[in-house]
Amino acid sequence: MTTKIFMAYIGIASFANGVLLIVMPAGFLSLFGVQMDATGLMLARFWGAFALGAGVLAWQVRNLDSAASRPALLNLFVYFAVASVLNIWSTTSGIFNSSGWIIVVFDLLLAGIFAYLLIPKKVTL
Repeated sequence: MTTKIFMAYIGIASFANGVLLIVMPAGFLSLFGVQMDATGLMLARFWGAFALGAGVLAWQVRNLDSAASRPALLNLFVYFAVASVLNIWSTTSGIFNSSGWIIVVFDLLLAGIFAYLLIPKKVTL
């Protein structure tokens, strides 16, 4: 898979995730066993706003060369790496049900891919 296709996929998936979290946070997060009060719903919507923004960012940089897209790749790596840690904590502490491991696997996979994309490529002369 090319970086362009990968970034397009991340753009679409993150945008869709963001829309779900903004429009129907309780319904979406109930799939993971999360019950929320009004404060939790608002925080989930903020999380959705970031996911929507990350989707737009990924979509916009999909056609850039590696040097130009590096700041966006670093941003997305940090997001998915930190999200992995937080989702592991949420799942092991019982905040999420066992379906939370699905999020953990995807976040770890994406953090790994973004880390790989950040590795400088060797230039041959």
